[in-house]
Amino acid sequence: MKAQQVNITISGIAGSGRLSITYLIKKLLKENNFEVDFKINQSMGFRDENDFDRKIGINNENAIKVLPEITKIVLEDKQLPHQPYNKYEL
Repeated sequence: MKAQQVNITISGIAGSGRLSITYLIKKLLKENNFEVDFKINQSMGFRDENDFDRKIGINNENAIKVLPEITKIVLEDKQLPHQPYNKYEL
């Protein structure tokens, strides 16, 4: 486990492109060697990360063309209070 952590939450109503955006961000981070702990939303019908990738990734090329036309993305940065860590627990 690394000393620093950034949490990314993707939220939006059904049909907003939320899952496709989640897939794109996860893919980009992993391609750039980030350690990504993907917390799957099993209530959406995905068994695990591979199931999510297979189901969402298959339509990704079409989504990347359509999403910019129908989806506005709002990025919001929030700084959390610094949490001291014990270097021996890493």
